[in-house]
Order: sequence, then C-alpha cells, then structure tokens
Amino acid sequence: MEPRPIILELPPAVYQQLDKLSKVTRQSLEQIVADIVVRNMPPMPESDNPEAEAVMLQMQQLGHEKLVQISQSKVSQAHYQRFGDLLELHRDGALEPEETKELEELRLKADRLMQQKAYAQKILEWRGQSALN
Repeated sequence: MEPRPIILELPPAVYQQLDKLSKVTRQSLEQIVADIVVRNMPPMPESDNPEAEAVMLQMQQLGHEKLVQISQSKVSQAHYQRFGDLLELHRDGALEPEETKELEELRLKADRLMQQKAYAQKILEWRGQSALN
C-alpha cells in the first residue's frame, strides 16, 4: 500500500527533538514519526467475526475498572460443567442434534470470552495499566 501524506504541526521543542533524533539515527524525519505513531497506536482487534470485532472496538471506550473486570472474567461453573458433559457425550457418540448445536454455542461463547479477555488486557497494557492496578 502506498504511503499516505499527513500534515502535522508540532511544537518547536518536539520538532527539534525529532530532528536531532533523525540526524543521530540517520533516518528520515518521516520514518522517525511513522515509527513513533505505529508503536503508540492502540491495539486493534483481530477477528474473523465482524460482530466480535465491533464489540472489541467498543471496548476501547471502557474505563479501567470495566476492562479489569473483563480481563479477569471466567465462564460460569454451570457453563463449564455443561460443556464437559456434552464433550463426554460427543466422545461416546451419543450427542443428539440439538446437543451438538448447544456444544458449538458453548464453545463459541467461551472463545469470544477468551478473545475479549485478551483484548481487554492489551488495551490495559497499551494504556500503561494492568489488571492489578
């Protein structure tokens, strides 16, 4: 993809620092600024599911406490137990069609939760925070 130009006005002191860094590292000013922007961008969700991606993008708006809550959330004990029971039936070849569908739904729900937990942690790290703060 071709680079896209952007006009950016910087305070003189910031420009001087960037210019000095450019000379010391023998990199163009544009490359220095592009590298800084890339390193400081918020994490973007990676998902094959547009709905899941939209949910994760909305997480960027959440506060610290809500992100911590998401990052530490777990599937319920009932969910975990039912999933285990259905897996055992599956191994035994005894799943009914509706149970096969339920097993898949439980798996997808757990997968989405894991994605959201990981993404909440990425956002917290990007903000310089952690789930322990």
